[in-house]
Amino acid sequence: MGSVNVSKDGYACQHWAVDIPHPIRSTIRDSNFPDGSKQAARNYCRNPLPAERHSPWCYTMNKVVAWQFCDICPKNNSGFNGIVELRCLLYYALTHA
Repeated sequence: MGSVNVSKDGYACQHWAVDIPHPIRSTIRDSNFPDGSKQAARNYCRNPLPAERHSPWCYTMNKVVAWQFCDICPKNNSGFNGIVELRCLLYYALTHA
């Protein structure tokens, strides 16, 4: 689990346990988070809807943009190694196709 808390366009992420400015879907429950709860997930990018969305995302604090995917990998390959590299390459393949 990471601590990225901004969307791909730089919007601050909304706290998962707060319905402001966007209401959190009622189907998103504490058990959907690897952290154990919405409260513990804070405002970090997560994917509590894996059947619907392919990578971490968050509700944003922007009143017009309800949610956005998060860019969880660095912009270049520096520092990539092992499984992190594979995860990031897959993420880019899915989001930049």
